[in-house]
Amino acid sequence: MAKIIIKNEEGSQLMYLAFLAYFTLYPKPWGRIDQNPLAKKAQMYFLRNGLDQEIKNFLDFCFLDFQNYIGESTITYFSLAYHNPQRKLSLFKFIKKNKPKIAPFFNQIYNACLKSLDSFKKSIENSSLQKQIQKATQKDILNKKSLLPDLKKVIKEDLEFFNAEEKVKETVFIITPTNFFPYQFDAGSYFFGKEIIIISSEPNNLNLIEHEFLHTFITPIVEKLLAKNFNLQKNVINLTSQKRKETYGNIASHLLSEELIYTYINNFKIKQTPSYDNFLKNYSFKSEREFQEFLKEHSGFQKRCQKLKINNLHSFQKKSKLFFDTYEKNILSEIIYQLYNHFQNKKENNLDLKFERFLFKYLKNI
Repeated sequence: MAKIIIKNEEGSQLMYLAFLAYFTLYPKPWGRIDQNPLAKKAQMYFLRNGLDQEIKNFLDFCFLDFQNYIGESTITYFSLAYHNPQRKLSLFKFIKKNKPKIAPFFNQIYNACLKSLDSFKKSIENSSLQKQIQKATQKDILNKKSLLPDLKKVIKEDLEFFNAEEKVKETVFIITPTNFFPYQFDAGSYFFGKEIIIISSEPNNLNLIEHEFLHTFITPIVEKLLAKNFNLQKNVINLTSQKRKETYGNIASHLLSEELIYTYINNFKIKQTPSYDNFLKNYSFKSEREFQEFLKEHSGFQKRCQKLKINNLHSFQKKSKLFFDTYEKNILSEIIYQLYNHFQNKKENNLDLKFERFLFKYLKNI
């Protein structure tokens, strides 16, 4: 069983706070500012006190000089090297593979990131905001530790289903306290060799943590499967839902990884097919007020409704089939749902059946 520990990562926590301050003071047409109580207090703090110039210059450099080629996830990767120099080599390998355009500037970005985090940390030292964040962090760590037995049980079941115990045998999973200041993503996983860090923005949502955990062995399998298989890449993009493509782009490896994980957690494990009838069950608003609150809290859903001229519960109910067919209908998810059923049945006669081998055989001709 992989080792799972709960601990704070100061670098990423500082960087997400910097994101919040930066986009509060210098709004951009992307991302969002979370409206939890601590985030609101942080916004007020930076509106009164401004943002440390060193961290502002660093974020300007990333977002503007590189025209958003460096985004939230990449900057978070760099921030996780704060006070962790042993992660530098793994970080460079990640950048070289996934962000090759900035590989020549790696040391410049790395050093600027660490220096700016030092400066930003000093700028909020001994402030009421820092004390509130420390208190919330300590409380959240205790809460997450209380969830650890349930999380270990879920992960054990997942590993047994996929026959993937060997793939994470020597891995250390670090689950950070809740990210109180999410910018674009609700969760993320960051790979540093055998050390994998999972960051989530929802305090008690084990599904988010499970989702990121599954990426640790699903994503490498998918990358191997899709390598040079251009027909499969094309089919993955064509068969997945518009909603998924809006979220993850037209990148086959991202789409297939996400679909394998979403379908496993949200459909297969609870035996709920990805169908129109189940879509209606999941979006069964009881009142206009409930619909409007959901609309307000979920910007992606809101944008999709606006495109179809849906602005109230009645129009949503009237156009629900159109909404489903346009954004939610997901043939790839339907295929994967059946794949999991077949895999489960095959395992009854072959307990050692490897998911990777089964997946390659099942999907190669879709």
